[in-house]
Amino acid sequence: MLDVLPVVFWAVAAVWALAVCAICVVRGRLFTPGRPHVDLVSWYVIAAQFVSVILAMVPFVVYKVNDEAISPGMREFYTGVAWPAGIALIVLVALELVLMYIQARRATRTEMDEALNAHAE
Repeated sequence: MLDVLPVVFWAVAAVWALAVCAICVVRGRLFTPGRPHVDLVSWYVIAAQFVSVILAMVPFVVYKVNDEAISPGMREFYTGVAWPAGIALIVLVALELVLMYIQARRATRTEMDEALNAHAE
């Protein structure tokens, strides 16, 4: 069971990061043309992004702590894919930050439009 544990944790981290990205895309209405109403990035999404950073580290810590208990074949596999797996998770975490920034910028425009429209009326 310890042989597959780092892979399972890596998959959980990747799915979690993709879910945070999907939430930012939907809530930021990135594929809606024009200037739709966009809500600010919620604190729950910010917390989920922080959890994503922690989850991205877990597979590597689990491997390092249990490397003696992992079979030699799987140890060789993990050694070979460690850099690509780490880079993939770093890219996903960076993508979360970019999407959160885009959502926040669009939400600021929404607030500005609402303030200008309220002042014009």
